[in-house]
Amino acid sequence: MRMDPNTNETAWLSVITFGSDAKQIVPLTEAVQFQPPVLTAGGSRALGSVLKKVVECVENEVVKGTKEKKGDWRPIVFIITCGEPTDDYKSGIQEFKKCKWGQVVVYVVGSDANIENFHEITENVVAFSSTDTTVFADFLKWLWIDAGTEVKETTGSCNVHELPPPPPEISFV
Repeated sequence: MRMDPNTNETAWLSVITFGSDAKQIVPLTEAVQFQPPVLTAGGSRALGSVLKKVVECVENEVVKGTKEKKGDWRPIVFIITCGEPTDDYKSGIQEFKKCKWGQVVVYVVGSDANIENFHEITENVVAFSSTDTTVFADFLKWLWIDAGTEVKETTGSCNVHELPPPPPEISFV
């Protein structure tokens, strides 16, 4: 991302983790200043809690546009999880769906999750059959290089089906 000048000028990133509860560990930060935190997977997956936390952070940090002032673009949300939600996630989904998002993508790692639960959040669900970190790195490389090229060539929209196939351990479900 840092090699793309447009991204450096327009993108801001935040990281919110969720285990037994949700915590914002990196507040909304310019891409050029963003320092990726070290993340570890835990046992619980408080999906409802993290969806509510995302809404809270967006309400507090994203600049709303007015007639006098240009606001931020709609947020793009990436949710990465390794299994079934362990809390009352339905109320989190209701609150989350009230907001207008630019895009929402859920990445499910491993095979012990009911994919339909995540389709309640978005139609964009990507399943990783392997927990090998190189698979995720390969996916990000594919997404960034290929999708970034496709987006630039098609005036701002990207159809995943027009891209070369992703790495074999990844499926769009």
